[in-house]
Amino acid sequence: MLKINGSGDVLWNKTYRSSSVSILSIFRAVAASDGDFLLIGHIGPDATVRRMFAAKIGPDDTLRWSRTYEVPGTSVHLRDVAPTPDGGALLVAALFHYSVVLAFKIDANGNVDWARMYGEQFSGATKWEDPTVARLPGGDFMLAGSAYNNRIGSGYEWVLRIDGSGNVRWAEFVSGSGVGFMVPLGDGNLLLVGGAQVTDLPDVAAAKMTPDGVVQWARRYGRRYGDSVAAAAIVSDGGFLLAGLSSNDSG
Repeated sequence: MLKINGSGDVLWNKTYRSSSVSILSIFRAVAASDGDFLLIGHIGPDATVRRMFAAKIGPDDTLRWSRTYEVPGTSVHLRDVAPTPDGGALLVAALFHYSVVLAFKIDANGNVDWARMYGEQFSGATKWEDPTVARLPGGDFMLAGSAYNNRIGSGYEWVLRIDGSGNVRWAEFVSGSGVGFMVPLGDGNLLLVGGAQVTDLPDVAAAKMTPDGVVQWARRYGRRYGDSVAAAAIVSDGGFLLAGLSSNDSG
């Protein structure tokens, strides 16, 4: 892990090791509300055994704690994290053997406060994937991702709003290729970014949604190539910068 200043100079770098682990991957790193940093990913003795992993590191490189979490009997892919005011976070993962999404709240010390699964209570969706999460100003959370119905062979996007205890307030399903990630906006709304499979080549899709699920606008961006988005940022004029990849038949 490196800490750099605004000019890119390295303030410190630190390596954290474990003698019992050979596979470790970090998927996200976010600033916690107490000034520390939360890292999430996967850990295991080899590529066939993988558990969800989280760690908290102070601004002076001190390792506060590291924890593993698992759901027996299934492959779990930890995908995203949203910090909470108590120094903890909400983590979301996809459970592939059960085809549902897992959300679990941890406190500032990494202890699990609660855990809920989503997907099994909604008819039609048989495979839920790639969850992403954002915290709303009032304490609720928005979860989004992609889903697939094996019976009719169709894919679509899903968006859920849950309260601070994991109870579903509302759920919306939209035809598309899935929501890749969400960007909370200063006005309380959210920018949803993902893909749109209108032809054989995918395009980039973006939409602005209110916390009540109302889509204020939705646009598709792409050329005659396969386009995908990897990151988004808010710019000073109120617009957004999207960055990603574009590929044609020659690669």
